[in-house]
Amino acid sequence: MRELKERGLLAGRETTPQTLKTLAINTLARSKNLPSNALRDYGLREYDNAVIIEYRDSDGNVIVEKRRTSSVAKSGSYWPKGQPLIPYGLDRLSNEPDKPLILPEGESDCWTLWHHGYRALGIPGAGAVKTLEASHLETVDSIFIIQETDEAGGRFVKGIRARLTELQYKGRAFPVRLSAKDPNELHKQDPAGFKTSFDNALYLAQIEHLAGLSIIEYEQIRKSEAKRLNVRPSVLDAEVRKIQAGTNQEQDNSALSFLVDPEPWPKPVKGNELLDALARIISKHVVLPAGAATAIALWVLFTYVHDSMRVSPLLCLTSPEKRCGKTTALSLLRFLVRRPLPASNITPAALFRSVEKWTPTLLIDEADTFVQDNDELRGVLNSGHTRETAFVIRTSGDDHEP
Repeated sequence: MRELKERGLLAGRETTPQTLKTLAINTLARSKNLPSNALRDYGLREYDNAVIIEYRDSDGNVIVEKRRTSSVAKSGSYWPKGQPLIPYGLDRLSNEPDKPLILPEGESDCWTLWHHGYRALGIPGAGAVKTLEASHLETVDSIFIIQETDEAGGRFVKGIRARLTELQYKGRAFPVRLSAKDPNELHKQDPAGFKTSFDNALYLAQIEHLAGLSIIEYEQIRKSEAKRLNVRPSVLDAEVRKIQAGTNQEQDNSALSFLVDPEPWPKPVKGNELLDALARIISKHVVLPAGAATAIALWVLFTYVHDSMRVSPLLCLTSPEKRCGKTTALSLLRFLVRRPLPASNITPAALFRSVEKWTPTLLIDEADTFVQDNDELRGVLNSGHTRETAFVIRTSGDDHEP
């Protein structure tokens, strides 16, 4: 219900004609930057100071006459009380059945897409995806779902995909993100360049879909998809790899988000109060001997001023028995120290490269299971105790440069 109110479909159901604004087709056309004669061709007409928008079934019969009194749907769009919601443009589905189907939200996007020669069916928002029926998709093998840039756009795509699953739709469906909020906004930005921009968005949606497939799934359809997109398989391979590289980079950036330093507090902070607060947090989650919470709190602060210190002490958590809370304490430290890098095992080479690349706070769990018998690893760890000894010599490259 909230979704439909946002779209303006329930606005003014109880409003009498005397309270309505007025709207002419020419005014509506100018607001959408579309020819007024095109809107008339799409069945719009004027009546009683309003624009009437006809919702027809697949046979062309008028099912609902929606009244519009404002260029902005949210402030003047009136659905007849008691009439069920249906998709907009059902009577045009049989036109050019070989074309893919575009599913936008609302009428103005349909007008825009029809004007540019696309096959479109308007769904009245994420709350009305069940108005889409299997009979509407009998001649459709590819669907492009327009994902608007607002929060409702994400719900719309999710709802349409769920509905297609319910309908056991066997074709392909792709979410499409535009550089503008919706097709009509993209058209208004550059009417002459709309088709190029929109076709590029449709192409990108298909490449993104292929980039998300497994290697085997992609190989099975690679040649047929290249033929469908009218490109050589090698070109398609390159486009897919480009998307995958960008996705992997985003995943890498997300995985390394812990290496981003927090923004400094805008006001001066009293160190003793901060230490007391840290000690209280630590004591709240871990049972410790007297003075240990203060020592850990001091070490937490030390990780933020490490580069200003000459000596770098190690924090070692020990216990007389298993399951005494060492891992719990380590997990807590992940949320407190600077640039936490947790590890349950690590090699000397990985330790050397991680410190060199990220300068993290290394949190090693179960260190006693592998550090004790690894002289090289212990040497690297111990060398970091003072600034004067914190050097590890390694060679790299085919020439083994140190």
